[in-house]
Amino acid sequence: AAHGVDLSPAMLAVAASRAADEGLGNVTFEAADAGTFQPDPAGFDVVVSRFGVMFFDEPTAAFTHIRSLMAPGGRLAFVCWQDLFANDWMIVPGAAVAEVLPLPVGGDPTAPGAFAFADADRITGILTAAGFTDPSAASATAELWMGDNAAEAAHFLRTTGLGRAVFADAPPDLEEAAVARATAALGPYESPSGVLIGGAAWLVTASV
Repeated sequence: AAHGVDLSPAMLAVAASRAADEGLGNVTFEAADAGTFQPDPAGFDVVVSRFGVMFFDEPTAAFTHIRSLMAPGGRLAFVCWQDLFANDWMIVPGAAVAEVLPLPVGGDPTAPGAFAFADADRITGILTAAGFTDPSAASATAELWMGDNAAEAAHFLRTTGLGRAVFADAPPDLEEAAVARATAALGPYESPSGVLIGGAAWLVTASV
């Protein structure tokens, strides 16, 4: 059996719909914070996350809690983004937008956010402190599909958390100019398969 947890009811609804489409009867879902929720029963053999754990407010405490929910010999695996500048899918349109709109700059690069786990040594240190054994982070790179064309890719990036922050208080004329620049910057990455642009992540594993 598998149990899916997320803070977003909308994402859970999509996941539940896909599970139903696949005829999966051994999958359940719960709207909760993975770093604090109390499932009944626990004893998970495997815990998997895709680009979610970087947003924990207190990552060591969250992973300590997750470990407590796992069975002896259990395995943890997740992916998280490497450094911003290793991710063309973000830096290429981001640099174009920055020509007309200021990008949000945080004082602490390890604060909760998409790139909070960019430092592989920090990740393995957190997992060790949380009681996991043999933590490792392997580099994984790929061409990411961002949309059928540059305009669609720019629209998608506009809807991400960082995109919403950039455009939150933007005057309409500057917003239009920024989206146009992002679209132009993504143009060279268009292909018959859609917009393909480089991404770099860490594939992190550890054991209980």
